[in-house]
Amino acid sequence: MNRYGVAPTLTPARTWWIALAVSLSIIIALLTGQWWPTLILPLLMLHVASFIQTRLFHMALLFFIPLSIELQVSPSLGTDLPDEVVMWLLCIPITGTILWRNAKSRMVISMHSLFRILLVQIMWVAVTIIFSKYPILSVKYLLAKCWYIIPFAGGAVLFLDSKERREKIALVLICAMLLSSLFVVSRHAMNAFTFDSVNAAARPLFRNHVNYSALLVCMIPVAVAGAFISVKWRPLFICITLFWISALFFTYSRGAWIALPIGVLITLAIRYHFLKWVALAGTLTIIVVIFSLASDNRYLDHKPDYDQTIYHSDLSGHLQATYHLRDLSTAERLYRWIAAIRMMDGHWIVGHGPNSFYPEYRSYTVNMFRTYVSDNPEKSTVHNYFLLLLTEQGIPGLALFLLLLGVLFNSASKAYHLSSSREDRITVLTISCILGMIFTLISLSDLIETDKIGSLFYTCVGILALMSFSEKRVDKEHGLS
Repeated sequence: MNRYGVAPTLTPARTWWIALAVSLSIIIALLTGQWWPTLILPLLMLHVASFIQTRLFHMALLFFIPLSIELQVSPSLGTDLPDEVVMWLLCIPITGTILWRNAKSRMVISMHSLFRILLVQIMWVAVTIIFSKYPILSVKYLLAKCWYIIPFAGGAVLFLDSKERREKIALVLICAMLLSSLFVVSRHAMNAFTFDSVNAAARPLFRNHVNYSALLVCMIPVAVAGAFISVKWRPLFICITLFWISALFFTYSRGAWIALPIGVLITLAIRYHFLKWVALAGTLTIIVVIFSLASDNRYLDHKPDYDQTIYHSDLSGHLQATYHLRDLSTAERLYRWIAAIRMMDGHWIVGHGPNSFYPEYRSYTVNMFRTYVSDNPEKSTVHNYFLLLLTEQGIPGLALFLLLLGVLFNSASKAYHLSSSREDRITVLTISCILGMIFTLISLSDLIETDKIGSLFYTCVGILALMSFSEKRVDKEHGLS
């Protein structure tokens, strides 16, 4: 038995199950003439292997994040390969190991406020499904939420419980992202790094330049942390950091450009004890902007000119249009944000239900804000995660997520100032920087439920819960020392 209570060899019972799967897959394939039954055996073998080498599968999952591709199985069903398949495989072994084999992880998850908030979030999603107009879509959302939280947040608590393991995972992520970014940059270079070719260069590893830039900017703090921790490999980490900053510029993503200094600001705020002032200033700014736009319907003054609000194929035109609020993406965001706010009329408590924004929002739009891309063939949502939660899960859903963010940053601040280890303090600041960047990114996009950013977010949740939890208190109270 290994330390996670899992036998390293196949048992006779598992062998019989594999033999049965082989027989059934062959019979079904012959009877139906379809290829999909041939997947039964490899999936079963992977599932068995995930019980035998759970930690290795968790490491592989994080490695696959920058290298996975989005696959549209049907018009209503899409997945990310191979990372989402590994998420499914890991749910049962990680849950079982935490519940029955690893007492310390179980204590962290059952007692830390971060995981309690996550549990209440899941429970509230289940409540909103009852009132959803699209219960099947909402149930899909709930299932996806679970297979993100369990492998990433739960897996972080279970497997990243030491400095050495966290450093190893950081190296795995850096190597994978380096491969991914080299692939995108080399393809982009063949088109002279033009503004209108960046989306094509990012595919198929990323849906578009926004998803690519979001993951790229969040990986920069990891490389910087490597430069601070490792003296031997410092020149290499510095080179990687400079390469990624250069690559970030050529993503032409304004959200990621803004996220980088915001992440640095959050890091300094935690380091020098002024995080509360940053939070207060940000909250007041949001309130002032909302009241300014709502007063006397001033938001109507920013309606786009349909003929002038177009996609600009050069960076200069794109930035000038952004300044005048005439670029296509900004105008389309306004179009959907207004629809999201109008959707809340009569749905402030439970919202419309998870995954309901896309099929519902068209009847709430204001035509004077319509743009060339308002037909929305890619079926994207509101482009603001906070508004998305408000429309789909009501005020309680949004409040729970804001509470989660508040506890995350508070836990990071406490963990940093109470830590006596330099490496641990660097780790906490790195996570804080990533969370600050993610906060900025989700204000302009819906990325928490995507494999590229959701994976990092929930991994950060798990690591912070682990590092901010008092192990000495757990050992003393439960006799685990």
